[in-house]
Amino acid sequence: MKRLFFLGILLIITSSCATEKLNMSPVSGSFSSDAKTESDNKSISVNITENVNASEITNLISTFPKFSNPALNEETSNLKYTLQNYLYAIESGNKSGKNKTIRNLEKSYKKIQKLRKNLKKDEDEVLNRYLVRLKTNVTVIEDSINGKKNKQYNSMIKIQAEANVPTEHGNFRMIAFSEDQNDWMPHMAIVAENTDFSQPVNVRFHSECITGEVFHSKKCECGQQLDAAMKYMHENGGVIIYLRQEGRNIGIINKLKAYSLQEKGLDTVQANLELGLPADDRNFGIAIEILNQLKIESINLLTNNPEKVKFVQESNINLNSRVPLQIPANEISRGYLQTKKDFFGHFLDDNDN
Repeated sequence: MKRLFFLGILLIITSSCATEKLNMSPVSGSFSSDAKTESDNKSISVNITENVNASEITNLISTFPKFSNPALNEETSNLKYTLQNYLYAIESGNKSGKNKTIRNLEKSYKKIQKLRKNLKKDEDEVLNRYLVRLKTNVTVIEDSINGKKNKQYNSMIKIQAEANVPTEHGNFRMIAFSEDQNDWMPHMAIVAENTDFSQPVNVRFHSECITGEVFHSKKCECGQQLDAAMKYMHENGGVIIYLRQEGRNIGIINKLKAYSLQEKGLDTVQANLELGLPADDRNFGIAIEILNQLKIESINLLTNNPEKVKFVQESNINLNSRVPLQIPANEISRGYLQTKKDFFGHFLDDNDN
């Protein structure tokens, strides 16, 4: 009888340990049932009480609206709770806890993307604005924690070949950059023949888009932007940094999978997340390195993308000015451009999207 009693107690203890969940209380210093190790406290140097991004997140939590979908409201409550724990983990120096809340934020975000599909347009726009602001502020804090102040690519790329190439937009010198001379897909610098390197240089960071540039897809404006940039560089001098980052760096196969999901009603961001891929996985640090190798120190950046602006501002390249490069929307690309504006914060005029 005593043996059976002992076995029963042992089973209860074992079951309790196996099913113990994370302690997600915002007033607790522990985010895990595991004991916090000394390494958990390393690498967090953000002062939450003085951090403007943390203040913005706190403000968004307190003002997050309610929606007509009860399930969505429940998940946004989970999101807000996780955000509170994210800030608390940083404040307490709990790196392990912070990383766990980031994973929980990603899970909650994906659930919200699924639940928002049947929202009314006005509600969806409000939700999207909040999600964009939250994502932006968390990203800035994470970059600060991870020391991403100067986003250099730090690869071993070098010039592998170069030649003059006449095009319908004018004459350009095309320079291939890669670590390997046998690389079939090197990054390219496309330099207009009249470029004055003694002045701030007109520069465009352009990521490869085979569907838009080669097959003239109407789903995006990438091909038209490349043509417009080449025309602008021919007329004013400048350099296009052509980056092999197809489909925001998810590749053409995943891009076509995302297109298939878009045919079912998802937008470009929702489709990527549904596939378990980041909304945008590009790294413009390689463009900074190419500029350094070309000895370009100051630029006028042709872009609508705030992330590209940020990469330059956090590098050793001087950003002299930003030059808009907006292509009017067509009946198919309008939603895509709206997502660019709402989710990624692109500088786009309402009249043209």
